[in-house]
Amino acid sequence: RALTLAVDRDAIVSRLFGIPAMQPVLGLAPPNLPGYLAPAQPDWAPQPLDARVAEAARLLDQAGYPPGVPLTVTIALPQGREHAAVAAAVASAWGEIGVTTKTMTRTAAAHASALAKNDFDLALVERVAAADSPLFFLVPFRCAARRGGYCNADADRLLDAANRQTDIALRVEAFRRAEKLMIDDVPAIPLFVPVRWALVNPGVSGWNDNILGAHPLARLDMLPEGDGPR
Repeated sequence: RALTLAVDRDAIVSRLFGIPAMQPVLGLAPPNLPGYLAPAQPDWAPQPLDARVAEAARLLDQAGYPPGVPLTVTIALPQGREHAAVAAAVASAWGEIGVTTKTMTRTAAAHASALAKNDFDLALVERVAAADSPLFFLVPFRCAARRGGYCNADADRLLDAANRQTDIALRVEAFRRAEKLMIDDVPAIPLFVPVRWALVNPGVSGWNDNILGAHPLARLDMLPEGDGPR
């Protein structure tokens, strides 16, 4: 909880990327999913950053890491300049509350293997859903996944109930309640929604913007010259 409180997500997004469409994330599901546009939020969401940092320092002291006795954490990273930059920005924020951060960089395959074996202290993960449902962002924290040893049986039961629910509004509410239980446990420290973009020739047909940024080439075609975009 102390670590997630201390992260300035707005600063990370603006300083590292400067892309207005990028959105900081406080919960486990992104805020731009159609049909789930009000995801659960942590109880500290309305607090200003300075109040959150002060609370983070208090929690560390309470946990046995007062000033002068730093907590040391290691972040496992896949290879990539942007991954390293994000980790450095997070480490800088944690340094303000006396936390020492180390990084361990692996190939993508080795990183995935370490995640599967729970061989990490903290690990940077970019999660991409196959559909616009919050379920994809909550399933990794189900008891069966045992990601980092995490399990909340009450949240699991709510996800089971959501999967059986035929009323869309009640299904969404069950997702939201499950997410809130997970957020309170802090099984992960969410940061932001990545942005993907593409340059498209006006002569290309079959292009449709979508939230997943998925554009199979087999469905694209070139219009005859002079036909104009459609």
